Amino acid sequence: MTQLSIVFERILDSIQKVFSNLFGWIIAVFTAYLSWLGDDSGSILLVIVALVWDMAWGIAAAMKRHNFVLSYLLRETFCKIIVYVGAMSIVLFAERMLGLTSGLTVRIIAVIATSVELFSSAGNILIIKPDFVFVRFFGKYLVGEIADKMKISHDEARQMLDGNFSKE
Repeated sequence: MTQLSIVFERILDSIQKVFSNLFGWIIAVFTAYLSWLGDDSGSILLVIVALVWDMAWGIAAAMKRHNFVLSYLLRETFCKIIVYVGAMSIVLFAERMLGLTSGLTVRIIAVIATSVELFSSAGNILIIKPDFVFVRFFGKYLVGEIADKMKISHDEARQMLDGNFSKE
């Protein structure tokens, strides 16, 4: 399986995770607001900023676990940029060919992509600092994300959030 297809599968899985809980929907509403503040290029920029934000927190979380994976994270981020920006560009091009100027579809893709990346970065934030107040409030929704990132069971991730577990 190629890196791009692996990333695409993970994106689809992450979309399901984001929109299956309250925290994900809160992130989506927030990113929808941000996306509607700008134009199409602003939506693309929003996605790129969210990707870089997630990559930075991912690197920090990997370093805390003494698991240096910079080349993997850079490769994954590059693939995500191809998938997200590619999809937005194709849709934008199609809208323009049809004479549509609303950019609604581009913004919807931007909201989904940004929500996925912010949800992922929230999991990384809790790995680094399990007592981070705002994200901790939604910790129960991030148990699966933390378990996937740390390659531990959901029970161990729950224990980590409760302060009864330390995975170095």
